Amino acid sequence: MAQTHYWYLPARWLVLDKYNNIENLQGFEGNIAVILAEDDEVVPVQHGKKLYDSITAKKKLWLFEGVRHNEVLVEADLHWWKEVIAFISQ
Repeated sequence: MAQTHYWYLPARWLVLDKYNNIENLQGFEGNIAVILAEDDEVVPVQHGKKLYDSITAKKKLWLFEGVRHNEVLVEADLHWWKEVIAFISQ
C-alpha cells in the first residue's frame, strides 16, 4: 500500500509493519465481507478487488460507487450494514 502512495520512494523496503491480508485470510473458513469505496484515496479500490478475488471462502462484496474512503456511511441501523452483519454471522 505504501508503495502505491509513495511510488517515487523505495517504500516497500522502508515500511516495517506488513499486513498481507491475502496471505492472512488463506485457510479462513468463515464468511468474509469486503466493503469498498470506489473512489477511495486511502485504500485504492484495485487493492480491495485483488483481495476479494483472492478469497476462497464464502464471500460477498459491497462496493459503494462514487464514494471516497471517509464517505461510506457505517451507522449500525443502515440496511446494508445489517446485511453485512447477517452475512458474516451465518
